[in-house]
Amino acid sequence: MKRVYLFIFSLPFLFSACSKTESVSTYNGNDTLKSVLVTKGESAIWTGELEPKFLTETLESHDKVSKGINLSTEVLNVADSNSEKIYPQLKDFGSLDTESLSVSTQNVIKEFFNAVSTDIFSAENLMKNDSVFSLVFFADDLEKGFTGKKQSDDETKLFTSYLIGNSFLSGSEVQVPVRLYNGKQYADITVFIDENDNKISQLKIDRWGK
Repeated sequence: MKRVYLFIFSLPFLFSACSKTESVSTYNGNDTLKSVLVTKGESAIWTGELEPKFLTETLESHDKVSKGINLSTEVLNVADSNSEKIYPQLKDFGSLDTESLSVSTQNVIKEFFNAVSTDIFSAENLMKNDSVFSLVFFADDLEKGFTGKKQSDDETKLFTSYLIGNSFLSGSEVQVPVRLYNGKQYADITVFIDENDNKISQLKIDRWGK
């Protein structure tokens, strides 16, 4: 019974509260959200477009992005930032950053492996005089490793492609990691180059993989 009496006695208070609120606030039926927004928009001070063609133009290139990379929002965000350069990395191989390699050293690497892919002993002139034996052992190990593996349509090539990795300088010698690909198989090589005469002093096969 107490709950009923409390509810009944509270009704006059509720009506009183509503009537007081209505007496204070006024409602204009002509005001709508749209009309308020239109009014605000008309009274606002708008500036001119800074780059009117920006949203309609197609961005095909960027000064800080290689032409071989497809442009995307993520790539552009990185390119426009002040962070350090980002290079791709391969598992068990490392970074593909070759900026520390001189142009002449890169040319030796490219000339050597372009020659090795078809005729391994044609690269003899790129070896130091006292290191030709290293080329002989390297050729033997490489041919045994790739023998019987699926190669490209051009069966005269020992491997189909290669990648140059981030080099390491030790005294006058620079150690350059190179990955050779032959179908799904690859071989990781370390090439030791004497920077005094830009000749290869040693060749080492580090690992085979798939």
